[in-house]
Amino acid sequence: MRPVLRRVATGAVAVSVSLLGIQEALASYESALEAFERKENRTGIEALRSAAHDGDARAQNFLGTLFEAGRFVARDFGRAVFWYRKSAEQGNADGQLNLGRMYRGGLGLERDERRAAYWYRAAAVQGIAAARFFLGLMYEAGRGVERDPVNAWMWFSLAAEEGDEDARFRRNRLGERFNDEELARAHGALRGYREAAAVREAEPSSPGAKTSAATASQPTREARDAPPPAPVVRGNPLVFRIQGALSDLGYSPGAHDGAAGARTRQALRKFEAEHGFRRRGRLDERSLQRLRDALEAGRPAAAVVREIQTRLRRLGHSVGAIDGRPGPRTAAAVEAFQRSRGLPVDGRMSLDLRNLLRREAP
Repeated sequence: MRPVLRRVATGAVAVSVSLLGIQEALASYESALEAFERKENRTGIEALRSAAHDGDARAQNFLGTLFEAGRFVARDFGRAVFWYRKSAEQGNADGQLNLGRMYRGGLGLERDERRAAYWYRAAAVQGIAAARFFLGLMYEAGRGVERDPVNAWMWFSLAAEEGDEDARFRRNRLGERFNDEELARAHGALRGYREAAAVREAEPSSPGAKTSAATASQPTREARDAPPPAPVVRGNPLVFRIQGALSDLGYSPGAHDGAAGARTRQALRKFEAEHGFRRRGRLDERSLQRLRDALEAGRPAAAVVREIQTRLRRLGHSVGAIDGRPGPRTAAAVEAFQRSRGLPVDGRMSLDLRNLLRREAP
C-alpha cells in the first residue's frame, strides 16, 4: 500500500490579556504562523513558544511537531512529548494523535501501546481520520487493546468515510473474512457509535439551553482546541510570565502579580545560580527564555530535586547522592518509579512528580 501523510498540526488561536484596563495582544499562534510565512523563523519560534507557555493547545501541538522534526529548533523527542502531552491533556485532538504516535513508536519515552491506544481513541472520537485508522490497526492486531476485528472494522469504516484509502482497503479485507453474524455485529457497532455521537453533539448542557458548540455536553473540536481564558494582568505581562515560570519550577517569586519586586528578583537569581548562569536578576526576555528552557527540559529547583531524591530513596530506589542535581541515576530512579506506578515513563522531574511522591512516601 502506498504511504499516507498523517496530519500533525492545524488552526490558529489568538491570546490576549488585559493590562491596566487596556487590551494588548500577546504573542499568539496566529502571529507565529504569520512570521513563518514571512520567513522570520526566529520570530515565529519565539511567538509560538510564548503562546504554548500561555496555554494555547494548538501552539503546544505545533511546537511539539517542530521539536520532533528538528525544524527551526534542535531535534528533541523529549520536548516534543512534553508539548504533545500539554496539548493532549487540554483536549486538542491533533495533540492526542501525536502523543499516541510517540507512545506507539517509543519516541522520547518508553514504548507503551496501551497508552497509545488510549490517546488514539481520544482523538478518534473527535473525528481525526488518522487516529481512527491507527486505532483500527491496534484492534485488528490486538496491540494495546484486546483483539477485536469488529471494532477494527468500525474504526476503519469511520476513517474511510473521511477519505482514508488505507482504511477503506483494510475495512473491505476484514469484511470479506466475516461471516453473516460478524458482519451484522460490525454494522450494528458502527450504527451504535453514530447514534451515541449524535446524542453527544445534540444534548444541551442544561434544560432549555440552546444546543451549540459552546453548550453541548460533548464539545466540538473547535471548543476543545480553544485555549483557557487568559489571566488578567495588573502589572507587567513579562514579569507576570517570569513569576509563573519560577513558580512552576519550584522557586518562590512571591505574589503572582506582574510587579517587579525584590522577592521575584531574588528567586530569579537563585534560579540563575543553580543553573550556571551569571546572577543578573533581570526580568527580561532572556531570563524568561532560560526559565522556559528549564521547564521543557524538566530541570526544577534544586530543592525540588533534593526532595524527589529523598523520597525516591525512601521507596527503595537508588538515586546516588542527595545533591539536588538531576543526574542520570536520579533520572533512572524516576523512570523506575513511574514504571512501577503505571505512569508515563519519561524520567522528567517536576512539581507534579514531587507532589505524587509526597503522597507515596510521606
